[in-house]
Amino acid sequence: MATAAAPAASVLTVLGLMVSLCPALAAAPQQRAASDLPVSLERIREGLEKPPEGLLTFPPPVPLPLFKSTVEEKRFMLSFEEQLHKDLEPTLLQAQSREWASKCCGLDLGALFKSIDRALDRRRERKIREEIARELEELKAATKAAAAAK
Repeated sequence: MATAAAPAASVLTVLGLMVSLCPALAAAPQQRAASDLPVSLERIREGLEKPPEGLLTFPPPVPLPLFKSTVEEKRFMLSFEEQLHKDLEPTLLQAQSREWASKCCGLDLGALFKSIDRALDRRRERKIREEIARELEELKAATKAAAAAK
């Protein structure tokens, strides 16, 4: 019995709260009387011409906010023109060296390194020629010794 009474009490409590929170529902007067039962067209027209009571008014519509979005992607590769500029434009040091060389105030490192490279190439060629000549002499001596031994 205690379990059946608890839900009924909670339902009554909720109904009581609803009635107390809605005073318009609780205090709605009875407009129809017993004398109004035979309804005529004239009474219906009069009722339609009266402005309705308790008309709901809505606030004016709020303008919708406008949002603007952009997407910026990280580029993984330079464009062709940007890559050319990166590869072909001189660095600050190169531009400075070019400027000094044009004023005859700097040392032309390119010409210096080219001459050093040429000297190193000639030295390598000379060493290779000397080694080939020595091996040929050894080969000739070995063939003479083999011919003499026969």
